Amino acid sequence: MTDAINIPISHGALTESPKWEDHQRGKNWWAKIAIDPTAPGGLKRNFADKARGDSFFYLVPSWCKPGVPVEFAGDYISGRGARRQDRMWGIITEVHADHLILMPCKNARTAVKDAESFQACLVDPSEEIDPYNLANVPIEALLAELERRKVAV
Repeated sequence: MTDAINIPISHGALTESPKWEDHQRGKNWWAKIAIDPTAPGGLKRNFADKARGDSFFYLVPSWCKPGVPVEFAGDYISGRGARRQDRMWGIITEVHADHLILMPCKNARTAVKDAESFQACLVDPSEEIDPYNLANVPIEALLAELERRKVAV
């Protein structure tokens, strides 16, 4: 499996992009993807807005969450209209205030399929497992145990 990519975030925008074309005829995007046979290239894309400024690439969208399949593109279109595609697909595995972690995939279909498996493994924080069943222990008993262990409350 390919190594994860750490993409820095500053002021709500990506400060690096795994794929980017600097040429004026370059077409760049970051998009959430889903399989859709009626869409161009067979992918439905939900594009992130581009950021402004020298050191920013894309604004971090609301859909940027663990388990989301994405596509980064930095395509070049020649003067004659020939397109040189430079794409990268992956799954967002972690999102933090200062960075996100992306696990690259070999193609878009793999990214979507692997993202479904990844999402199935995610635990909803509201459904955290309570291995000691402390939610059902009376508060007085918990306080007594803390006092017995000489833990300041």
